[in-house]
Amino acid sequence: SIDIGIPAELLTFEIYRKFAFQNNYSVKDIAQLMIGFDLSRWCVEGQITFQTLLDIFSNAPEDVRSVFLTAMSRTPKTPEERIDLTLPQFKPEDLFQFCLSSKASVRDFALRLIKDYPERYAKPSELARLMDSADRRVCETAVKILYQHFHQIQGTQPWAPYADSVSPSSSIAKKQITLIKQNPPEKIKAKDLTNQKYLGVGTPEKTLEPLVSSDILVDFFKRTVFQIPHTHPLKADLHREDPVVKAWKNKVTLIKVLRDIALEDQGFAKVISPLFTELLQSRGQSEQHACLTAIVQLRTAYPELQLSF
Repeated sequence: SIDIGIPAELLTFEIYRKFAFQNNYSVKDIAQLMIGFDLSRWCVEGQITFQTLLDIFSNAPEDVRSVFLTAMSRTPKTPEERIDLTLPQFKPEDLFQFCLSSKASVRDFALRLIKDYPERYAKPSELARLMDSADRRVCETAVKILYQHFHQIQGTQPWAPYADSVSPSSSIAKKQITLIKQNPPEKIKAKDLTNQKYLGVGTPEKTLEPLVSSDILVDFFKRTVFQIPHTHPLKADLHREDPVVKAWKNKVTLIKVLRDIALEDQGFAKVISPLFTELLQSRGQSEQHACLTAIVQLRTAYPELQLSF
C-alpha cells in the first residue's frame, strides 16, 4: 500500500467498514481514501473474504456497493483498489451460498462473479449448489454453465478459421479492417463493426470436466422443465441486473445439453431418455422438436437401448 504516515495496523478493513456505514459525509470521505490506499492489501492479508463481501452487499449503501463492484471487475480503477478473486480465501463454495440469499441484489452479485470468472467459479462439478435455488436466474446460470462445458459442436475439433477465408482479399480493404482472433462480443450489432472483423476462435477440442451425478442432473432437469413459469416475471423482478430469459429457451438449451451428455455416456442416456419421451407430449413445439431430435440421435448412437417415441 501507499505510505501515508499512518501505521498499517490502524488502517484495517473493520475500521473502513465502520466509517463507510456512517451517514456523515466527512467520515465517508475518509473511508474512500482508505479504500484507495489499502483495499488490495486487505485482500492479500485475508481481511476480505466472501463473508465480508456478503455483509457489504447485504447492508452497505449503494455508493459503497458500487465501489466494490468496480474493484472486483477486470478493470479496477487502480492496482490498490483491486480485489483479487483468485486468492485462496475466495472459495467457490462460499460464493454459491450467495445464490441462496433472500436478497435479489446479493444473488445478482454472485451471478456476476460467476460470469466474470468462469474458469474459477463456473465449475460443472459444483452445480449442485446452484440447483437448490428458487431464483430462475440462478437456474438459468446453471443451464448456461452446463451448455458451455458439455455442448458438442458438430464439426471438426480442433478447428479455427484463417484470415484469408473470411477477410477481404483486396490489399486496400485489408488495410482498412482490423482482424481480431476472438468471438465477437455478445449483443454487438453488425453496423458497429465497420472497421473490425472478428475471426472467431473456431471449435477448440473440448476437455470435459467431471460430471455432476446423474441423479442431480435428472432432478434439475425435471424442476427446470416443469417449474419455470411461462408467465411474465413479477414487477419486483423487473429491475434486476440481467433481463430474464424466456422459459422455452432455457428448456430447449437444457434439453440440448443433456442430449450431448447422453451421446457421450450410454448409462446417462438410459436414464434421461424416458424424460425426453415424456416431453414429446408437451404443448410447447420448441420443446417437442428438441426432444424428438434428441431421441433420434440417441437411437442412432445406441440401437441396443431400443428407444421408442
